[in-house]
Amino acid sequence: MRSFCWLLISVLLLGTAILRGAEAGAKIELSEQFFNFQTIRWSDPVEHTFTIKNIGAKQAEIRTILVTAPLFFKKVRRKIEPGSSVDLAIVLQTPRPAGEYNGTVTVYFKNPELTNSVIEITGKIIPPIEVAPRPVFIVSTTRGETASATLNIVNHEPKPLYIQGVKSDSTRFKVQLGSVDPGQNYTLKLTLTGQAKAARLKEDIFLFTSSEESPVLTVPAYTVVRERVHTFPEQIDLGVIHLAELQRRPDLIQRHEETLMVYQEKGKAFKAMALTDLTFLRIVSEPARSGDRCQLTIIVDGDMLTPGKIEGNIGIQTNDPEFPLLNVPVTGEIREP
Repeated sequence: MRSFCWLLISVLLLGTAILRGAEAGAKIELSEQFFNFQTIRWSDPVEHTFTIKNIGAKQAEIRTILVTAPLFFKKVRRKIEPGSSVDLAIVLQTPRPAGEYNGTVTVYFKNPELTNSVIEITGKIIPPIEVAPRPVFIVSTTRGETASATLNIVNHEPKPLYIQGVKSDSTRFKVQLGSVDPGQNYTLKLTLTGQAKAARLKEDIFLFTSSEESPVLTVPAYTVVRERVHTFPEQIDLGVIHLAELQRRPDLIQRHEETLMVYQEKGKAFKAMALTDLTFLRIVSEPARSGDRCQLTIIVDGDMLTPGKIEGNIGIQTNDPEFPLLNVPVTGEIREP
């Protein structure tokens, strides 16, 4: 019993000593841990000062400070005496990429009792000329059908902006420039006619402007023209199948189950069935109640797998006289245990 009491007293004394040691060390307090500079233009000055205060009983010393580009911090005093503080001034430099900004300022200390201090910096940077709601066109249609999209071009420069010309070499779509507020706001409309061959393409549209900062503005256009009967996706990637994992956990084969949709635009009684040259695949077809599509569930038979590259096809037979057969490539890899 006496030994137990001495042990308890020793533990209490040790805990008190550790607590007093912690109280006697350095302790840091930040004025802020988050700073949002809101929405700024590409050239607006951004500077903010944080205060690092030592509220402990021992001197704190900064080892290093790391910031996320394009942040920069001004020279700061490294040693912080008890009860005193230092100012840490950060500046957002140029050039700055447009868009949402998420950065950090991390302060590392030499004191073993101090953890790293992290300050989060957020905000949005708008370019001299903003293309909204996104800086690209993404338009898709079925062959023979027309689809369109419109982007806004907003001037954030102090001088008026004039668009002196628009150039596009595409034969798939037409572009039309409109003026909402001359010198400040324009619209750019893309019309995809759907007369071209079914394909996915990226083509650039060039706008020639009066801006010294951005004399030529490039707007990428991603267009998709699909056949009236088509699949999504256009090919199947089964990924890497590890036989060693399947030996331990056969149920993991379900991860490689895929869904393939077959569409008939404006269909009413569409049917599709699938065959494949890959012996380890089983395909179940289920027509939708809407009558314009079928869902193909692709199931991998784990007992039929052999190591090697997966290079095969799924052939889809349909009741559409114009598109009686579709082909979907299948890729992947089966790795040995």
